[in-house]
Amino acid sequence: MVNIFFRGKVSKHLTHDFNSMIQIVILNSVGFYFLEFLVQYFTSQQLSASGLQIGLIYSILVVGHIFSSTFVGWITDKTKSKTTLIVIGSFGRGVSYFIIYFSIVYSNLVSIATGMFTLGFFAGFFWIPFDTLIAEKSDKNARSYAYGKRDSSIGIGILVGSVIGFSIFGILNFLIPTNWYLVYIGIPIFGFSNFIAGIQFIRKVDENIKY
Repeated sequence: MVNIFFRGKVSKHLTHDFNSMIQIVILNSVGFYFLEFLVQYFTSQQLSASGLQIGLIYSILVVGHIFSSTFVGWITDKTKSKTTLIVIGSFGRGVSYFIIYFSIVYSNLVSIATGMFTLGFFAGFFWIPFDTLIAEKSDKNARSYAYGKRDSSIGIGILVGSVIGFSIFGILNFLIPTNWYLVYIGIPIFGFSNFIAGIQFIRKVDENIKY
């Protein structure tokens, strides 16, 4: 009862499209842990990559994020359309999933690293303007609640994605372990979910509506 009252009270401090915006993050988050596991699993088990090589692949992901973050923040402050940046980030991350998928299928370690860099690079385009919109669509007295809602949606996405992704991977890896096109099909599925998220953002979120 108290929780219902609290949520109703806090909702007065958010724009009417805030929840729609936050729920879209679920689609962007479904591949987080699943992809990290598969990249590490494949590079170590199938390509026999060394610990240094695996570490470099994940470092490249961070480098990509650092690289885009150095200028995306400035662009976010200057641009009139933060939605455009978010959609670019969402579609860019989706493309990176497909790069990683085909890199795995064709066993190309360099291409996997390229896909990871792309993923980190476009993460900056997504999260920086997205966090800005969270601030613009919430009252400063409910700002922590607003960012908590974002993290909650990320957690839901990771949970749902992990259940679906690992189920598909486990079943297909048991039945047809040599057919990598199908065993790793969860990666492009989650890449496609980023495309859907970008389209949904355009349809459901109006950045001109601010608190």
